[in-house]
Amino acid sequence: MGVSADHSEFYGGMIGGYALGCYFTNCLMDRMGGGQFEGYPGNAFIVQNCTWHGGWLSLTPSAAISLVVRDSAFDGTCVTLADLCEGSNRTFAQFRAGQKL
Repeated sequence: MGVSADHSEFYGGMIGGYALGCYFTNCLMDRMGGGQFEGYPGNAFIVQNCTWHGGWLSLTPSAAISLVVRDSAFDGTCVTLADLCEGSNRTFAQFRAGQKL
C-alpha cells in the first residue's frame, strides 16, 4: 500500500503505520501523529518541505527502508528517531525554531 500527498493539509488523526510507503511534499500536518514502524524492501517514509504543528513523528522501523525528512519545520512536535536495524537509507535534515538540527 502507498500514500502520496502533495500540497495537502491534514488535521488530527494519524498517518503511516506498518509495511507501506508514504510520500509527503509541501504538506501541513496539524496535530497529526505520523510514522513508520516496520517495513519491507521498497517501503519508504519521505517527508519533504512539510510543516508539522503539534502532534508527533516517530520513525522507528525494524527493517531496512528509506526514511527521509528534508526541508521541513516542526513546531511543538515530538520527534522520535530510532535505528532499530542496519542498512536503512536515512536522511534527516529538518528544521526547528529556525535552526537546522
